[in-house]
Amino acid sequence: MPRKSKARLMFTSRWMRWFLMRSACAAVPGLSTKLNIYSRGIQAAKIATTTIIENHEAMGFDALSDDLRQNILLPAMANDAGETDSYPQSQTTVHTQGYVIDDCAILGHTMGVVHLPTQCRVMVDERQPNWNEAKPAQLATRRGDGRAHYCLTSAPHYYHFFANDLAPLLYYLEHHRSALGPLTIVAPADAPTFCRNVLEALCASFDDLRVLYLERTERLDHIRALWLARCGDTFEWMPIIRAQAEQLSDLLRDHYKLNDAPQGTHNKLYVTRGQARLRRLHNEAEVIEQLTPLGFTVFEPRSDNHDQQVAHFRNADLVVAVHGAALTNLLFCKKGTVVVELFASDHVKSPYLWLATRLGLEYRYVIGGTGDLRQGFSVGVGDVVEAVRSQLS
Repeated sequence: MPRKSKARLMFTSRWMRWFLMRSACAAVPGLSTKLNIYSRGIQAAKIATTTIIENHEAMGFDALSDDLRQNILLPAMANDAGETDSYPQSQTTVHTQGYVIDDCAILGHTMGVVHLPTQCRVMVDERQPNWNEAKPAQLATRRGDGRAHYCLTSAPHYYHFFANDLAPLLYYLEHHRSALGPLTIVAPADAPTFCRNVLEALCASFDDLRVLYLERTERLDHIRALWLARCGDTFEWMPIIRAQAEQLSDLLRDHYKLNDAPQGTHNKLYVTRGQARLRRLHNEAEVIEQLTPLGFTVFEPRSDNHDQQVAHFRNADLVVAVHGAALTNLLFCKKGTVVVELFASDHVKSPYLWLATRLGLEYRYVIGGTGDLRQGFSVGVGDVVEAVRSQLS
């Protein structure tokens, strides 16, 4: 499938909305506050009252085979950046930030953090806010308390919730929890069930945490914000290590009362995307037909069965799945679990190669045909069976 031109990427309805709203707010002072649109960004480090964490460290693949480099990593780099000249090939610099920023607001309709004195969105860097932030809304004011507030910006999105929201929070709680005292996590009131369950598990383990659910029609005003970020220059790679994954797995297994349950027999797992619109495997029925006699259980992760996701992935010795957010559950796998990831030939990505490598899992892949407009594709059934059989011998 040909890559979209820059013009097609730019001139979309979202971009036009962003351009018009940004222009209007620039022309009419006070419109940003009235419509809750903040089209300028400001770097968190520049407005921090207190610096808690400011760390930069190199992370990368300790060793990567030529096969994985040529067939997964380099194509993923091209898909992300459109070129491979300056994109980091085997390593990234992880930037860990923790700042206290006074006099902020959190907007319920976008879950964005705004610095009220400068009327700017708080950002990791100086980029302009995403086009999706140009959503006009009149919000009812809700006052915060004296506690520090940490805003979840990615709660509806399974991978990004763990990568962008939870990974920095776990790092903070492990290394700097005593620096600030009691903390309120601010989450959207329509947060998915998995998000609520994870937050309940955290609050049960850390008695100075609590959660405030913010409605889309509200803004939380004049708060002390805890700004946390832990991300690499290679955005695809979640900066988490085996010990943190085990900590998270233990928290959730305890919360879901899985530690006392008998171990399941679903040690070979085929993960289906069900009725997802993106990345449908067109010949999935044929793949399942061949995998079932080999002892595979078919499992569909959903927002409302997170306990089963934790249990199934923890029990699994072998996981086969199309590339997608469900593979975030590799966080709960035992060391040594084998994962076989299925790709369309024109949509190869590297986050789960990275995650598997970081967590001590065995990574395999099968690349199928070209994806359609929704990245749906077919895969060679024999290729999948061969990849699986090579791990069963």
